[in-house]
Order: sequence, then structure tokens, then C-alpha cells
Amino acid sequence: MTFSSGDAPAARGEYKLKKHSVWSASLGAEIGYRVALPPGYGAPENQNKRYPVIYLLHGLKGSSWDWLYIGRLPETMARRIRKGDLSEVIAVSMNGGASYWTRQLDRVDRPGEDYARFLAIDLVAEVDRRFRTLRRRQYRSLVGLSMGGFGALSLGLLYPDRFGTVVSLSGALFRNVPSSKTAYLDVWGDPPQQAHFDRYSPYALASRLSPEEGLPRIFIGCGRGDHRRFRERAKAMHDRLTERAIPHKYELGKGGHEWSYWVGDSEGWLSFVEAGFSAR
Repeated sequence: MTFSSGDAPAARGEYKLKKHSVWSASLGAEIGYRVALPPGYGAPENQNKRYPVIYLLHGLKGSSWDWLYIGRLPETMARRIRKGDLSEVIAVSMNGGASYWTRQLDRVDRPGEDYARFLAIDLVAEVDRRFRTLRRRQYRSLVGLSMGGFGALSLGLLYPDRFGTVVSLSGALFRNVPSSKTAYLDVWGDPPQQAHFDRYSPYALASRLSPEEGLPRIFIGCGRGDHRRFRERAKAMHDRLTERAIPHKYELGKGGHEWSYWVGDSEGWLSFVEAGFSAR
């Protein structure tokens, strides 16, 4: 791996991993998150430098470890930084459980957990407070895979003032409220509530929004070898955005529903993210 953990000094060219937590008013709990700091973050000559941030959303049954350890994204970013293809950027990951990174339906005995507000409001404020970040939407990017692909696009369309770029990879971009898994019922109700789903669904949101509303830059991607349901959902999302004249990039890459696509074929979406950070 090309990053170190804990508080030990990172070797030259390595990312340094840290673990923190923040009280979330949206979830009513202390929530842990992980931060990968770029190689130059701790250098004396960079003590006044500020950095863009990528927020990483995992898939169903995943965790905050996935992008950083299983996918080894910091290694990929460090390599691109050395080649001059990527700015030094902070990466943040957190646990989203099986939430689909959205607002869960209210229960009789308690309000639904609001992971959308936690990430867009609570966590962004925490990261901006604790680290030397560039605090404009242009310098914040959301990148999610599978369940996280739903969450990234949903959050980007719900909070366009918070994020400048969103990347949905192999996104679970349902067109109608799903009901075939317990996780779906926990989020959208049992029986499923279409009206609640439509308030947060990227597909439904795209039907209500227009290009004039200052939306983020959007990347929709899927592996050519992925299950046809994911490919069809990505294509349907692409078609819906096209119908609404909402600018976006749609791209099929190498691999399936796996890390060989999400990170191994990452040049396309990382370049897209970098272009957003560099735009003037």
C-alpha cells in the first residue's frame, strides 16, 4: 500500500490515513469516518495550503474501509499525483450501513435516519473545520459505487450548493421503489412508499430539475461486464438526463461489478473529478 495509518509520519509520496468521529444531529449519534491525507499535507512549506475533497460512498454491505483498503484508491491517487495527472486531494470515507445514503422513511416510534443530511451538512462542516480544505462546492466531489452510486447522484441533486462534481459508478439507480430485499424495505417502507422514494431518487429528481438550477457536474459510469440491470439503469439515467438537457458524461468501462472497474479503470472518472477542481 502507498499510505500509512495512525499518527506515524507518512513516507514521501504516501497518503496518511486518520480516523475521527463527529456528532451528527441528523442521525443523533457519534459517527466515525476515515480521512486519507495527501503526501504533501503535513509538509512545513504547505502549512497554509488548502485542498479539495473527494467524499467516497461505499456499496451495500460495505464500510468506510472499502475504498481506502480494498480498492486501494489512495495508491492510485498517489501514483497519479506523482505523474502530474491529479492534484493533491483529501479523501473521506464513512459508514453508511444499508442506508442508500438517503433519508429513511419515518417509523411510528422514531424519525427515519437521515444519511443524506448527515453527509451533506454534518460531515462536510466537520471536515472543513478539522482540515485545511477548499470550502467552495467546486472543490467537493462525491464518488459512490453501487448503493453509493445511488447516494452520490441523489445527494448531488438534492444539495447542488454543497458539491461541484458527482460520480455514480455501477449505481443502483432504480426507476421505481424496490422491494426485493430487506434493506430496501428498511429504507423505503414495508410496504414500499413510492412517494417517499421519489423525493430522493436520482431518476425522479432528474425529472423535476433543469440545467438552469446550478446542478453539479455529473459522471455516470458502469462496467461493460456488469450485470445487465446495472448497465440498463445507468443507460436509463443517461437517457433521462439527456431528455432534460442536463449536462453529464456517460461512460462504459472495463470490468464488472468489481474493483477492477471502480478503481482499476478509474482514469476516466478521476480525470473528470480533476477537471472540476481545475475549472475556472
